[in-house]
Amino acid sequence: MSSLSNICKKAKNSNTYYTLRRILTSLQKWALFIKQNFASPLDFDPSYKAYWSENTRDTVFGASINAFATKFTGFSFCHPNYCDYLLHSLVGHALQSSNSTQEATATFLLLPDWLGWSKNGYMTWINDCPEHACVL
Repeated sequence: MSSLSNICKKAKNSNTYYTLRRILTSLQKWALFIKQNFASPLDFDPSYKAYWSENTRDTVFGASINAFATKFTGFSFCHPNYCDYLLHSLVGHALQSSNSTQEATATFLLLPDWLGWSKNGYMTWINDCPEHACVL
């Protein structure tokens, strides 16, 4: 049984949550995003201009590393691992990136609603910036 738990842990650590291809295709068509943050080689669509991964080994597949090292500009999509600290940092970085550029920017974040929107820590960022953020 221990080998099974090791396999599950390894799989969890090597891949972000998978986003259905039809969702990515629709968002790309209608929201015009061309970048994907917090993706993996198994989730990334090669038609996108660029993608960022949390795992350094994904550079072999063309991933950039450390999405927080660059501003989120243009139109992008994020489906990160559900870690409260990461989600709070991600929402804050997306808003700060948008506020610090003249370039048209839209970052679509697929976030969990475990406690109800008003109780998640990252919602404070969204509630404090209604002119720059909204829940769809």
